[in-house]
Amino acid sequence: MTANSVPQSVGTTQVKLPSPTKLLAWTLSFYGAHWTTIVGIAVAPMLFALLTVVLWESTPLGLLVLINMLTSIAASFAYIGLMVMVAEGGALDAGIGGAYMKGMRQWPSFALIGLLTGLAVLGGTFLFIFPGVVAALSLLFAGFVLLTEHHRGMAALTRSWHYVRGYAGSVFWRLLVWSLLSLLAGLVVTFATSWMDIAAFVRAKDAVKPTISAPAQVVQLLWQYLVMTPLTIIYFYSIFSALKQVKTSEPTPAENQKIRRTILVFITVGVIGLVLLLLVALPPVLRNFQNNLQN
Repeated sequence: MTANSVPQSVGTTQVKLPSPTKLLAWTLSFYGAHWTTIVGIAVAPMLFALLTVVLWESTPLGLLVLINMLTSIAASFAYIGLMVMVAEGGALDAGIGGAYMKGMRQWPSFALIGLLTGLAVLGGTFLFIFPGVVAALSLLFAGFVLLTEHHRGMAALTRSWHYVRGYAGSVFWRLLVWSLLSLLAGLVVTFATSWMDIAAFVRAKDAVKPTISAPAQVVQLLWQYLVMTPLTIIYFYSIFSALKQVKTSEPTPAENQKIRRTILVFITVGVIGLVLLLLVALPPVLRNFQNNLQN
């Protein structure tokens, strides 16, 4: 199996997704084959984040806010750039700079997908939580649909829902396995880099605020930006690619319309719920703000 070919698994009655073990092996293989490109894309937001760590104690709040904003912008472009690189099989004709340019060009479309997905998941959550989980699973791959099939907005969400339908349980299980492994690896890295800080906090007799040393923060940022985030994107793409391989039949117009209506219902409920929450929460916040100004 090459680093660019997602494994397939065939069952007796329904084509099954590859096991989490096979997907994980493919993910690690892909990362190993393209790690230089991955690091090249991910390094920019990591440097901004490291700058925040270095300047945290001696920099005015306004400048820190600006650096954090730049970090978020660079991270969003890098995130999309990594998705582009993975979707193109690791081959970037225009290089790392080209991946960032594609990330910038695609950012508005990703922002729209993110907004619609967030409202749909919120609406599903208002409908007794479980539908929110279903919506989150079903719309998870809309970004990859945008990159690989060039569907935008509701069309990308509808397509992602089509791929996941019938495989929601399988997708959930594979995401759960990845989440647990990520959590375990994160705990190991955190403890390995911060055990002295943790021990000092535990031994402290007086109540002190727990702190993490700058070197530990640097190592954790390296782990987050250069390892964990790229691996997560690759693993998610492996699931998406496997779904495309097993869902070979195209949905009928009636099926697409049904999926679209379901998503629109979730989005509508999400918008209504969000407006109601704001109407309930904003007056007390505004009153407290006014009282603080008067005092």
